[in-house]
Amino acid sequence: MEAIDSKTDILFVLLLAMCIAYLCFLIYGRQKPLNYPPGPWGLPILGNLLQLGSSPHITLTQLSKVYGDVFSVRLGSREAVVLNSEEVVREALLQNSRQFSDRPPLFVFTVHGVRKFSIAFGEYCPAQVLKKRCALKAIHQVVFNNVGYFNKIVQDVFLDFKAGMGKKEVKIFQPSIQLKLAVIKLSFNFTFGEHPGNHLLTEELQKLVVESAEFTESSGAGSLVDFVPWIKPFVRKQIATVEHSVEELINFVDKVYTIRKQQAATDSCIAMCLAKLWEKAKQKSNEEKKMDLDLEGQSDLSHSSPKGAPANNGDEEIVKMISADVFGAGLETVSNALSWAIAYIVNSPNIQQSLHRELDSVVGLHRLPTIQDKPNMPLLQATVLEVLRIASVLPLALPHQTSKETSLGGYKIPKATLVIVNLWAVNHDPRVFHNPHVFNPYRFLNDDGEVCEKKSKFQMPFSIGSRRCLGSTLAKAEIFLLLACLLQHFEFSSATGGKVDLESHFGLILSPKPFSVCAHPR
Repeated sequence: MEAIDSKTDILFVLLLAMCIAYLCFLIYGRQKPLNYPPGPWGLPILGNLLQLGSSPHITLTQLSKVYGDVFSVRLGSREAVVLNSEEVVREALLQNSRQFSDRPPLFVFTVHGVRKFSIAFGEYCPAQVLKKRCALKAIHQVVFNNVGYFNKIVQDVFLDFKAGMGKKEVKIFQPSIQLKLAVIKLSFNFTFGEHPGNHLLTEELQKLVVESAEFTESSGAGSLVDFVPWIKPFVRKQIATVEHSVEELINFVDKVYTIRKQQAATDSCIAMCLAKLWEKAKQKSNEEKKMDLDLEGQSDLSHSSPKGAPANNGDEEIVKMISADVFGAGLETVSNALSWAIAYIVNSPNIQQSLHRELDSVVGLHRLPTIQDKPNMPLLQATVLEVLRIASVLPLALPHQTSKETSLGGYKIPKATLVIVNLWAVNHDPRVFHNPHVFNPYRFLNDDGEVCEKKSKFQMPFSIGSRRCLGSTLAKAEIFLLLACLLQHFEFSSATGGKVDLESHFGLILSPKPFSVCAHPR
């Protein structure tokens, strides 16, 4: 071997030795606490990131068969604990919700001040609890206290969708595009009042549909920056896409909210109802002094407000941000759930025929379905439950973080540990669901043909506990009634003549590969 006699070679050897020492530190120097959950061996620096692959929910589910329902992984520089069964998820998010309800300060959660002001992405604190309480109350007052209003909004959006299909005898459409536009109209109408049919506003909603898909597509790559900081130069495009998507949503909500307020809109929409509820809640909180809320500090949006927004009207900015949460909460989940529903129904012609018979018997063809028809359509209820279970549109719940040292499943979990809730594993657990990868709505019906409440409670499409999806109840109602309208008027089949490809695409939301279907008028 040639002797090392140059300064360059000596420097190279020193650097190599330092790198080896650093890698050894990463491998051996990180002592985990006693009784920490077991987990797979990870690579230096990257940990288990590469091992997760393009379908992390599947990989984590497979790892749970080796390491148990609670196990650990290392994502770059961060330790994480993964929850994979209904039992441990309930223990963490219900029984120990205070310790498991915080959010980690990940990049996606901090864009444009989202972590500070958002209900879904914000840190768990009294202000966040108050905001969510106001939002849920507004949704209930506007939507569920007036079922006639709910029916009208959904039916009108369906009729718009039907008219947009044209007058062809057999209509071919792409659910991932056209149903998403229908869903964003629903969300707009509930949040800000009925869509006025303005051409420019329709174009903006169409643009937001694209922005939402791009956000979902790019958010995963953006989050990698939190675990592997040196990757940032390689994902600048995805980071810019996430930032742009959030900014466009905030600006759109700011504009629409301002217009609605200038029009002296009533509280028949969620945003205007929210404004009143937030003002009452703030006054009550200040008067009773029971909450440790610094509302003035919480209201400072000077660093995250859209350009041109008043920095001194903090309460209004809070209402706008909550409205943005409500408006955006169900767009991807509802539209993708409907797309999955069409895909599974197309591939299950016998179930589609049974659904048609149920609709014909309960509703007929001379009126549109209503939410009041739901108790009389158990098979459609079960179909919605089964779609939400098998598709698991939110395969991994938004990450949690422990607020202090705690325990779970007999293991010790340190403070500030990243917690991944694998909803896919919960919804495909063979210990709970027989043949979990088979589409079978009848699993949610009892021997009398009624929806079995006991079985349906095991299903977790939108997570549980204090961090449960803000619009989960509204989302399920929208999916049920819109699907009822679609099935009443159309019989669906594959545009290719075969079966729809059920392969999924992983992002923040689990979406089906783009597909087209034929809609035959009934």
